[in-house]
Amino acid sequence: GLVSDHGVPLLGINLGSLGFMTHWSSAEAAEVLKAAAEGSLAVEERMRLAVTVSEDGKATFQRNATNEAAITHRAMARLLELDAEADGDPIASYKADGVIVASPTGSTAYSLAAGGPILTPQVDAMVLTPICPHTLTYRPVVLRADRRLTVRNVSAHHVSLTVDGQWNRELAPGAHIEVSKAAQPLRLYRPSSPFFATLRQKLRWGERQA
Repeated sequence: GLVSDHGVPLLGINLGSLGFMTHWSSAEAAEVLKAAAEGSLAVEERMRLAVTVSEDGKATFQRNATNEAAITHRAMARLLELDAEADGDPIASYKADGVIVASPTGSTAYSLAAGGPILTPQVDAMVLTPICPHTLTYRPVVLRADRRLTVRNVSAHHVSLTVDGQWNRELAPGAHIEVSKAAQPLRLYRPSSPFFATLRQKLRWGERQA
């Protein structure tokens, strides 16, 4: 988020284990940095989310998200009550542990762990994924990127909004967030391997489980 608003491309070096956006290992770092400096690495653009908090009818906070905006409980494990709508059209009233609004990049992160679908990076869309909904018929919903998604806290208590696992803000009863496509995309150096090859490697599709 610190560089994406300025159009600076990111180059991800994987120092952990999973990392869908960190395509190269530390052993490859020197070689790939040289390739980037020489201009021989392709750059792709990925949609981000613009997340705005409104309280008492006034916008009070705005942040762009590369992965997701998640509304969850603050500390106590109790159900939240959240109303979601797209361009004023009601989607659902959730009683759940929370909801996640994810970008295509974020669809392989928290949203995936909560049972959401995987979106390929080229899809202009966002995913609304309920977290442990009380009604089991609720399922993730994929929305076009040009929709304005609103999620309102209709609980009797404060809830927690977290953007990309880094920025946190409390939402009072009646407060809501609006999520739409951000004006500036994420620019990312990408490897030559296809997206689904990365999925097979990272998620170990097809491997026999011990």
